[in-house]
Amino acid sequence: MNYKGHQQQRREGDMGFKKAITVIGSGILISSLLSGCSLFDFKKEETDIQQPTVSRTIQVSDQYYSGVLPYLPSQSRGTLRNVGTRIDMTRIELGLMEIAQNTFDPAQFLFREGQIINREDINGWMEASPVLVHVLEHDYLNQEDLQLAGAVLNLALNPAGGENDEYLTDEQLRTEGGVLAEKVIQEVRKSDSDIPMVITLYAVNPDSSLVPGHFIAAGRVNGKEDSVAEWKAIEEKYYILPGREAAEEQSYLSMQYDHFEDQVQAFFSDYIGMVTVARFVQGELVELTITANAEYDSKMETLQFMQYTAGLLTEYFDDDIHVNLYVQTVDRPLAMYVRPAADKGEPYFHIYRNN
Repeated sequence: MNYKGHQQQRREGDMGFKKAITVIGSGILISSLLSGCSLFDFKKEETDIQQPTVSRTIQVSDQYYSGVLPYLPSQSRGTLRNVGTRIDMTRIELGLMEIAQNTFDPAQFLFREGQIINREDINGWMEASPVLVHVLEHDYLNQEDLQLAGAVLNLALNPAGGENDEYLTDEQLRTEGGVLAEKVIQEVRKSDSDIPMVITLYAVNPDSSLVPGHFIAAGRVNGKEDSVAEWKAIEEKYYILPGREAAEEQSYLSMQYDHFEDQVQAFFSDYIGMVTVARFVQGELVELTITANAEYDSKMETLQFMQYTAGLLTEYFDDDIHVNLYVQTVDRPLAMYVRPAADKGEPYFHIYRNN
């Protein structure tokens, strides 16, 4: 992965940033920011699910599904197995939503939380399998007749759930998840024999981990079929910057980030502590989420910080990398800046005014 660093890019980035600055009152700008970026790129032909593929770049969309009333909570709510694992529900939910957008057009389909799989079945699967810790189902309905058109389901798996507390590799989890997926599909087919489905597998991390879990596979299930037609392995990894693992495995990125952080610290007299999470998919850097902790709460200083840092982002990191920048004090958020990957939208900025 090459990182661009010439001044022309920085000037262009500054111009784009300044055009994107808006102050949006006391409301919170809603978007899929919290690392909910798409892992997969599904082609859509009517309602058939095609072979899952992994996108080299993330896809952040501001499109959201309309729902149906009354709102029905998922049958899986409250079925989480608490075994000392970190369950990143925001990450999982937004990941599934991104998958669905490439299969079910938000302009044509409605969202409904999962209503096919019941709580008793989920609890039974978790009792029988020490690896399974959670099941999440999203349903999609045709707008015209409100009939079920398809489903996207996720199985959250615990690598520490092997026999004798053996720690399972991603490949071993894919095998375990494949067996569980067949049971899930058979249960869905009892209620609906026609709908296409996508099954995803997600490996959770220990609750002490600083990074979220990661998707490890996606499988397609064609309409009327009762097994996964084909699995696609997903290679997703997170790094903390600065950090030892990143320095060892992603040395160039680690070096670039150190220079970037030095530039930020040199410009501001007040202390600014930054922690960044870098997300890689299939070996490619696709997303950076930067959290800057500041000791000040001046709105003008926050604005100056965001303008300056946005320019540095353009200088140090390729424009095909999605970047989230959050600025906060110890007890409240100050601002956020989002730079979507190239051709995925315009950068935008929000400064919080209700504090």
